[in-house]
Amino acid sequence: MNRPHARLPLRAIATMSPGKLLKWLLVLAVMALAGVLAHFVAIEMQTSRLQARYFASIGRQISFSVEPGPSNSIRFPTSHGPYDIRLGYGRLPDFEARLRARLYRHKPGARLGNDGFDCRLRPVRAV
Repeated sequence: MNRPHARLPLRAIATMSPGKLLKWLLVLAVMALAGVLAHFVAIEMQTSRLQARYFASIGRQISFSVEPGPSNSIRFPTSHGPYDIRLGYGRLPDFEARLRARLYRHKPGARLGNDGFDCRLRPVRAV
C-alpha cells in the first residue's frame, strides 16, 4: 500500500505559485479577522460596554434646571396613531386645558439646559 506521506500538503504549499499562495494567505487573514470581530461582537452582546459608554457620553452632555411655570419646549403628539389614541397621549392638551379651567396651576418644573443637545437632531437609539 502506497500511502502519501503526511508532509505532502507542506510540499504542495512550498511549490505553490506566489499568486495562489497570496490568495490563500488573504483568505486566512480574512477568516482570522472575521473570527476576531465575531469574538468582540459576542463580548459586546454579553456586556454592552460600548452601548453603556455611548449613553454615558450622551448623559454628560445633558443639563437641566428647575424654573417656575410650564415648559415651553414640551411637545405633545400631533398624530392620531393607534397608540396615541388608545393611551390618551393625543388628548393631553385637552386634559391640560380642562385642568386650567378648574384653576390648577403648574408647579416649578425641570427645563433642559441650552447646551445644544436635542434628541430630535440626534435620536438616542440602542445600536
